[in-house]
Amino acid sequence: MRHLHLELRKLSREVDSIFGTQMTFKMAFLYLFLFFHNVSKFLLINYVCETVSIKANATGYLLNKLSYSTFDVEVREVISQFSLQMTYKPLRFYGIGFFQFGSKFLYRFIMSIATVLVIVIQAHVNSN
Repeated sequence: MRHLHLELRKLSREVDSIFGTQMTFKMAFLYLFLFFHNVSKFLLINYVCETVSIKANATGYLLNKLSYSTFDVEVREVISQFSLQMTYKPLRFYGIGFFQFGSKFLYRFIMSIATVLVIVIQAHVNSN
């Protein structure tokens, strides 16, 4: 058993000396690719949610203007009800009910990461 273990260690060192750098670069590339892929999906979802919310709000403003230009009472009532609904219950996208997607979320997310980085850097400087 001991001999088998020593032979396997010797073999692993040889494989590592031959392919170690190549395997390290492949793993680093894989992890960087996955990281950038996930960040781009995160930014894309945030952008789409923000764009759709802005378009929905613009539709609400357009309906509000439209209600003043129509003379039909029924159409004006329907537009008024829909406009009130859009005013009091606007279109928003939430992540599990905890946060609202959009530019404010992205800004706060980046600021919280920056805050943590500043605290960690200060703690590192103070420890030296």
